[in-house]
Amino acid sequence: FLAGTPSGPDGKEVPNITPDRATGIGKWSEEDIVGLLTDGHTPDFDFVGGLMAEIVRNTARLSEQDRRAVALFVRSVPAVSTPERK
Repeated sequence: FLAGTPSGPDGKEVPNITPDRATGIGKWSEEDIVGLLTDGHTPDFDFVGGLMAEIVRNTARLSEQDRRAVALFVRSVPAVSTPERK
């Protein structure tokens, strides 16, 4: 659950968004997740693209409280370690 896949939509990788510190977003803070859901920026000063950019267009419309709830939920799921992908 939420651990991603190397072959997602259109054959593109879907990242691991579990709190695994090595292969997921376990090093991201709640603020990092809220920022991504607000305007698509990542903690490493990049921006999401592709299908995720479409999702951000919608999550940006959520209230701040709702984006925080999503962040808390994502941080609460069990961490799943996935193979390192290139």
